[in-house]
Amino acid sequence: MEFLSLETQAQSNPERSILMIYTGGTLGMIRTEPGGPLKPLNFENLRKNIPELSNLSIDVQVCSFSPPLDSSDIGPDHWLELAKLIGNHYHDFDGFVILHGTDTLAYTSSCLSFLLKGLRKPVVMTGAQLPIGFQRTDARNNIITALEIASCYEDDKPVVQEVAVYFDYLLFRGNRVSKIESHQFDAYSSENYPPLAKVGVDISFNQAFLFNTPEKEFSYSQSLDPNVAALRIYPGMERGLEGMLMENPPKGMIIESFGSGNIPNEKGLIDFLEGLIKKEVPVLNLSQCPGGEVNQGKYQASKVLNDIGVLDGSDLSFEAGLTKMMYCIGNNNGYENICKAVLSPISGEMKDNGSKRL
Repeated sequence: MEFLSLETQAQSNPERSILMIYTGGTLGMIRTEPGGPLKPLNFENLRKNIPELSNLSIDVQVCSFSPPLDSSDIGPDHWLELAKLIGNHYHDFDGFVILHGTDTLAYTSSCLSFLLKGLRKPVVMTGAQLPIGFQRTDARNNIITALEIASCYEDDKPVVQEVAVYFDYLLFRGNRVSKIESHQFDAYSSENYPPLAKVGVDISFNQAFLFNTPEKEFSYSQSLDPNVAALRIYPGMERGLEGMLMENPPKGMIIESFGSGNIPNEKGLIDFLEGLIKKEVPVLNLSQCPGGEVNQGKYQASKVLNDIGVLDGSDLSFEAGLTKMMYCIGNNNGYENICKAVLSPISGEMKDNGSKRL
């Protein structure tokens, strides 16, 4: 990737230096013809539309994906690329900002929170609902504020020491967010964890909820196994399961169940899940509800899942659960070790329920 320096008010020895990574997304898109589809353009299109960048008192270096991508095209290989880029330059910068499309941003932020171990610097992700060239765009505020948050230090220590998502005046933990809106500016929600900061005239950090890693040294992983499938539970689904995935099962399975972890009392569905577990495919139960959590055994409709060995996903979001399964399979050997890793908090993505379901 090619690096370029932004012209800011920073002196030759600025207090803070930030690496801004541009992956693409709506914020850098334009219409190439009236009424045509939006397409991502290179970083120059962004820079000329944000004159406020020149007023910053921090040093900002920029590197860009080439070509920039719609976030619908970003996946596991790009997550590893981002982790490697941050890992290779971890000691060169005080913080990192990633500009990313909104559709898959929560997947990327979740996965990076697992790949970047011992993180003690801010990695702030943001995007926009309207392109930078639109009159009412939210891109300028999101980018400028993300840079400010990434450069916030107290007593020479970064205030944020985790992967976070800034959007529409709120800062969220990166592995706790989900996209909930496609037409409003408040695109993200974190139903099971409070915002890390609220932005108004001042940036007000929620200090009690910021993450501090127990790891002593920073490192980054380059191991993911994307051979994970997801199955959304729905009424009457038993008829569609005959023979599904049994000959060549995935290495991990996510089920999205009703409410607090319930499934229909259908023999075909239960046999299907038990068959996967007998093949040592870890099955993780997540709720379809954006808020609340799985509590297997609370109802008879979920007790059977405990009996056959399905993993209780607690308050994990779908994005965090899916990417965590990929991470745990890629970084652990053996079924029991993978299951234990999935149920153990890594970077504040879930409640610490221990391994009560093993």
